[in-house]
Amino acid sequence: MSRVVAFPTRRPSEDVELTKRQLADHWGVSTRWIELMVRDAGLPSLGLFAGKRRFKLTEAEDWKRRRTR
Repeated sequence: MSRVVAFPTRRPSEDVELTKRQLADHWGVSTRWIELMVRDAGLPSLGLFAGKRRFKLTEAEDWKRRRTR
């Protein structure tokens, strides 16, 4: 007999890390716009890992919120 085991859900305190593509999709913008914001406007990122830039979602959302005030 088999049994279904639920995986633990992500705790709210854990920050999600996104790639440039994932962040662009989340915000509905192009990856080029994300690149420009990193370069010219200080969008915080974690740097490059295996050739991909990563972004903490909470930091990116805070940055975006500060820019739209």
